Amino acid sequence: MRKRFLSNSECAQILLNRQDRLWERRVKDEDFLNVSLGNGSLPLEIDVSYPEEHFTMTEDNLMDKVRELQNNKTMLENVPIPYSLKDNFISAIIGDKISQDKLIKNIILQLT
Repeated sequence: MRKRFLSNSECAQILLNRQDRLWERRVKDEDFLNVSLGNGSLPLEIDVSYPEEHFTMTEDNLMDKVRELQNNKTMLENVPIPYSLKDNFISAIIGDKISQDKLIKNIILQLT
């Protein structure tokens, strides 16, 4: 299911009318029960179509860049790392008590 984003005017109306809908996630939403476990690196997950390679007598620097993009997996840096509590309904938090408590409080805050 594709997520529908609210327009600026819809967001403004929600805020002006003090509605609770702005940050809601419904069961049918793709990111329902997703929480962020911090920031890190993730591969860029997009489908990009590239033109077919054809024989040419001239050097095309732009096509070289396209082939480079096609062959290299692009990594996004310093992005939120999502974790689905819906898909991973049995989970464990391992670490010292202070770190566990901090992470649990963070997850509860995100869910509320």
